[in-house]
Amino acid sequence: MHKLGKGGIIRLERGTARKQLVLSGGRVAYAESNVPEDHLARVLVRMSYLDRKDITQVTVLMKSGQPSDEAIAAATELTRQQIEEGAREQVGGILASMLTWPGIDPRLYAREGLPGRSLDLQMPVPELVARAARYAAADPATARALPEVQGVVSAGCEALL
Repeated sequence: MHKLGKGGIIRLERGTARKQLVLSGGRVAYAESNVPEDHLARVLVRMSYLDRKDITQVTVLMKSGQPSDEAIAAATELTRQQIEEGAREQVGGILASMLTWPGIDPRLYAREGLPGRSLDLQMPVPELVARAARYAAADPATARALPEVQGVVSAGCEALL
């Protein structure tokens, strides 16, 4: 998808957990996950950009239909740059955790029908892979899980690229 400049969704599901990367023009636009610690607001709290008390208002706005980045912008005084920096961190963390799920084949979907988002990171896939590697190295639980998927990681990445 990256080399051909294609768009789409790369999704992994394990049990009730769902994580996905959304690509546009061969670049990562954003990532999503239904795992609470992967949510953009929580990533921004860990980065000390967002106060934990703001998550309630962000949640209310998201339940009314706003995407996370727009809800955060409406509920806080964060700049677009800070939100995008958090989204880049989120993308790296989501991919790093996806790579620890051995034996789960990625599903590829067209992007048609996906609600429009103003967030489009235009992140080259090689930058994403490097960010995910840094994230994995900094997170002991993820780093411990990665040796279990040696071989699967490179094969899986080649299939996606």
